[in-house]
Amino acid sequence: MQDLSELREEINHIDEEIVKQIAQRFKITKKVGEYKKANNLPILNSGREEIIYKKLESLATEQGINAEMLKSIWQTMMLQSKKEQE
Repeated sequence: MQDLSELREEINHIDEEIVKQIAQRFKITKKVGEYKKANNLPILNSGREEIIYKKLESLATEQGINAEMLKSIWQTMMLQSKKEQE
């Protein structure tokens, strides 16, 4: 059995990877915003958001985590993405 410090080190590594992936996601959403602006497209695409939330629900179920918690995290990220695209 691993000791507590090893488990925490694993968590720290995962947290670093999550932050890197979120940063990468925001780099891409910035490009999406630039594309939308250049092509006079609206920032909000509720159809796309609905697809994302359904996919997240499926992923949460597959991974055995709470879907509402995951949706809440994504809502926060998507809100920030929209703010940055404006």
